[in-house]
Amino acid sequence: MKGRRKVKTCKWLLNAQFVVEAQHMSARRSKKAANRFLDAALQFGAEHEPIGRLAGGSSSPRKPVQDHELAWCSPSEATLTRTGGKCRTIEEREREMVALARAHILTCGDFLLVQDLANHLGIHVELLSPALKEWEADHRIFSIDHDGCRCFPVYAFPSQGGASPIPGLREVLSILRPMKDGWGVSFWFISPNEWLGGKRPQDLLSAEPSRVISAAHEEAGGVMHG
Repeated sequence: MKGRRKVKTCKWLLNAQFVVEAQHMSARRSKKAANRFLDAALQFGAEHEPIGRLAGGSSSPRKPVQDHELAWCSPSEATLTRTGGKCRTIEEREREMVALARAHILTCGDFLLVQDLANHLGIHVELLSPALKEWEADHRIFSIDHDGCRCFPVYAFPSQGGASPIPGLREVLSILRPMKDGWGVSFWFISPNEWLGGKRPQDLLSAEPSRVISAAHEEAGGVMHG
C-alpha cells in the first residue's frame, strides 16, 4: 500500500511540475514558437502533458517535425529557466518531455514486441514475424525502435479480433509518414485530436477509420500550408 501511495504522490508532483514549467516556458517563448507541444500542458491537462503537441496540432500553421529533429527553439528563443537549482534552456526541458513521452508510450501497453504481439493476437510468432516485415514494407503498419528492437502498435489490429492490420491504417500512414517517423506517428495517434472531438486517433481507428483518415489529412494540410 505504501508503494502505491508513493507512486501516486510522485505522479501528482510530476504533473504539477509539468503545468508550472509549461506555463513558465510558454510565457517566455517568441511568437515563432507558438502552437508547439507545450500548449498541451495547458489545453489537455496533466494526463497528456508529456505528449500533447509532440504530435502537432491540426489547424495551426507549422513546419513538419521529425522525431530526430527536435530543435523547436532557436538559440535566441532558448530562454534559461531555473529548476531544482539548475539552469536549463527551454529546449532542454522540451527534450526531457520528449523522453518522458517515449517512456509513457513504451510502458502503457499500446506497443508490443513481436513475441508479445503474437501472444496477444493468438497466432504463432513464426507466422507473425515475416508478416509484420511485409506489412511494414507495404506501409500497412508502422513500428517504433527501442534499443534495437521493433515494437508494433496493438491498435493497428481490429479491436473485435483479427490478425491483419486495419485497412484504414495504410491510408493514414501514407499521409503521415512523409513528414513523421515512427515515433512521430505514435505521438500523433496517442494525442487528443481536435478534429476528432478531443478523442485520440488510436481509439477511433478500429471503429471509425474514415474519421481518423480525415484528421490525418487535416494534420498534413496544416503542415504543408505552415
